[in-house]
Amino acid sequence: MPEILAQIRNDGVPVNGLTTAPRITIRRADTGTAVVTAQSMTDLGADGHYRYSFTPDAALDYAFSIDADPIAAGQVKSGERYFSGGFPGLVDVKETKLDELWTLAGLKTGSPLTITDAARAAGGISQTIADDGTTTTVDRP
Repeated sequence: MPEILAQIRNDGVPVNGLTTAPRITIRRADTGTAVVTAQSMTDLGADGHYRYSFTPDAALDYAFSIDADPIAAGQVKSGERYFSGGFPGLVDVKETKLDELWTLAGLKTGSPLTITDAARAAGGISQTIADDGTTTTVDRP
């Protein structure tokens, strides 16, 4: 499960053991919809590090914001209270390529492989076939 890690500082110095844990909100980047709202982060006990475990939809991008002093108790200076970031979808490139190879081999259910003298196609993936009499070349335009 992926984790979002953050270092919380007060006056530039990393701090752990805050009375109220920092809280994180995570939003889908495409719609702005909050998928996690003001959830407490876990104190890792050293160097001001806190974490939040999150299982994202691998095809989506996300943005997050962290409030290091969610009840405004003065745990950190106001200039260090909020910070934000983002992360892209986590679909693995190798996983995508393996799926495409599986599809082009005609092995993916619901994605029949069609081959003609000039092309082959399956599941939205197409390749051209050229034959000069000596060499056959398959290419993905």
